[in-house]
Amino acid sequence: MVELTAGGGTSTGLDPSIRPKFSQVAGVLSLRWFRGPKARRIGARVVLILAALITVMMLVLAFGMWRNDRTIDGDVVTATATVLKVTPLRTGIEFIDSAGISQRPTDGVLYPGGLRVGQQFLVEYSAADPGLVRVAGRTWLDGVIMPGFVVAGTWVIALPLVFWLRRRGRRPVEPAAS
Repeated sequence: MVELTAGGGTSTGLDPSIRPKFSQVAGVLSLRWFRGPKARRIGARVVLILAALITVMMLVLAFGMWRNDRTIDGDVVTATATVLKVTPLRTGIEFIDSAGISQRPTDGVLYPGGLRVGQQFLVEYSAADPGLVRVAGRTWLDGVIMPGFVVAGTWVIALPLVFWLRRRGRRPVEPAAS
């Protein structure tokens, strides 16, 4: 709440005695609390938890690719498709299914590496779900390479960081005075 004062200025209406002092704010902002051994142990645990979550996400992604391939392999149909659009996240295609209907899968095509706009190629799709399409001859094993690199890179960064945090968190034991 802003009020006008008698002198023409403004006031927040707060009592100046309850405002935090600059030294109190600077103490919080300096992050002195993160320098102790307990904070480093907590930091190491957070790094391990994040690395484990990334690993689980990549495993779920690989499982989803495997499950999609099983669905396609259960009732596979082959068609010729044309690439309509290539973006970093999706490759848009169009093909005519076995019923003669033009299909444009909203999720694009699975394992699209190396495709260019206007290119024609063979696709395999599930007769039960024509929206589930992959490039003919490619499987989930072709798509699992990138998640594998993500997991490996995550642990290559996380393990040395955890080791460093734990080593820095331990204080050397000083010998007892004789």
